[in-house]
Amino acid sequence: MNLEERLKYCRLCRHSERRLDVGLICSLTGKKPDFEGKCEHFEKDPDVIPEIRKKKFKHHRILSTAGIHLRILNGLIDQVMIVFFFFFLVLDLFVLYALFPAYFQWFANMGDFATMIFFSIVYFLYYFLFESFWGRTVGKWITHTVVVNESMQKPSLVEILFRTLLRYIPFEWLSVFDGEGLMIHDRSSGTRVVMKRHVDLTKKHSRTRH
Repeated sequence: MNLEERLKYCRLCRHSERRLDVGLICSLTGKKPDFEGKCEHFEKDPDVIPEIRKKKFKHHRILSTAGIHLRILNGLIDQVMIVFFFFFLVLDLFVLYALFPAYFQWFANMGDFATMIFFSIVYFLYYFLFESFWGRTVGKWITHTVVVNESMQKPSLVEILFRTLLRYIPFEWLSVFDGEGLMIHDRSSGTRVVMKRHVDLTKKHSRTRH
């Protein structure tokens, strides 16, 4: 069994990791695979499309990107949460208008267009604040996924801002069906949604090396 055959086997494992200096290695041992026949540490990765591991990311860094089904589930959960926050704020404004009508007359005069603008602001703040502070929205918490940059680190505020603004492209959500689970706001902002455990393994291995 040669190295190339072992690497093909490793690409399907949840413990595989690609590094800029040495290429594909095992995140548990920190070495190239040297097993014969079958690896005792092999665990098939159920959340990553195998072909994704063959795609090169910027600077030849490959991330274990969350699959399409998780991205769709994230989106559905987050949309429910955005609507919840929107109606919660509207309810608060109704109470304030009832108590202080002179100061909140503008709320009573809001038309459909103003309501759409208000919803868009809630939409923006939801994604920007959650991903800026925690790297994950409510949906990502539930599915154990997280947003990272190309270095598997927490994205900068600029990257999160750009990522959030790109969500306003009409029908941008359809890009999730491109076959890799990568959306326009992922590719263009230099970010990815990955499994949280992959990030934890990377950090754990980095600590053991130092």
